[in-house]
Amino acid sequence: MADAGHVASDMERFQFLDTQDEFDSIHASLLRQSKLNNNYGLYEVIPGIYQVRGFDLSDISFVQGKTEWIVFDPLVTTKWCARRGSFFKITLVKVFPSRP
Repeated sequence: MADAGHVASDMERFQFLDTQDEFDSIHASLLRQSKLNNNYGLYEVIPGIYQVRGFDLSDISFVQGKTEWIVFDPLVTTKWCARRGSFFKITLVKVFPSRP
């Protein structure tokens, strides 16, 4: 969510890109990048290292420490970082309830 309860981004709005292989109005390389960016979500890179991908052109990484999480955040805006942090916490608790 953005400030004042407004939606920062709605990834569902970009699902039309997956409906066909070519668009007359989109350059092929930009279409490919957009389709790759539609693969968004929480990914386990290796045990204890996670990335939230696809909500922006950069990824945010979470490394599990002994008692806390180490966050590598090259994101562009604070709103994206906050959204991904919330997504990570909610998703990780559902998948791994015993993690720190």
